[in-house]
Amino acid sequence: MNDLPVLGASMRSSKLPGCMEWLAADQRDLEITDPCLEGGLDGDWPAVAMGVQSLLEESGYQGRVGIHGAYDGVDLATSDTVLRAAMSNRLQQSLEFGQVFGASHMVLHSPFVWFGHPLVHYAPGEERQWVIDATHAIIEPLLPLAEQMGCTLVFECCYDLNPEPLLELIRSFDSDQVRLSIDVGHAYIMQGLGGPSPDQWIRQGGELLAHLHLQDNDGLADWHWSIGRGTVRWPAIFDALAALDHRPRLILEIEDLEGSRAWLAAQGLAQ
Repeated sequence: MNDLPVLGASMRSSKLPGCMEWLAADQRDLEITDPCLEGGLDGDWPAVAMGVQSLLEESGYQGRVGIHGAYDGVDLATSDTVLRAAMSNRLQQSLEFGQVFGASHMVLHSPFVWFGHPLVHYAPGEERQWVIDATHAIIEPLLPLAEQMGCTLVFECCYDLNPEPLLELIRSFDSDQVRLSIDVGHAYIMQGLGGPSPDQWIRQGGELLAHLHLQDNDGLADWHWSIGRGTVRWPAIFDALAALDHRPRLILEIEDLEGSRAWLAAQGLAQ
């Protein structure tokens, strides 16, 4: 069991005190979600970030920690220059929040959202390139701080039916600080609409894959159920992960952390 992948967890800072012993015991990966919560970057957010830093230091935590960047209303594929500036600013604030406690990853959402079939609209050519260029206009101002922090920006699959546009976006930055995130639950829902399975996403992502959100559902909605409650094929996912030459962050993005860990451990998949 000691050779099994070690699971991490996503949570708001207010939940951290009750989970700190569990996280620190095995130096589990951690993701703080305050920047994407309502009001999370308003008010005295530096004090909240310093509180996170203190908890990590007091517990002896030395694992990998990151954040989920702001995403509500953040459509990276926009041509509006005022909105681009506002989104860059909000994401810069997200980075600054994480900088306080040494965040080394920040989750961003895929910009490939369109009314129509992605295999048509985002085929190689003008429309795919337009989304890539629009995303660069918002993200490139963040790269100096991300590089200074050693923070990797990971683009999370959301409504993506076709992995290739998102992978091309990531490659277009030509930077080790920009990588892929796979939300297993998102990929599973889109599989039912014609997309690849979550394990195939992992295989296609390959060396670009740095981060996963682990959550279960029935393929019909983004429920974020505990692992084992839905119908995701978890053995296939961990088989695909075992074939990689590196160790992406495995972040449980659910409420029942211990129950999900115990279920995966009982299946001999993770600990």
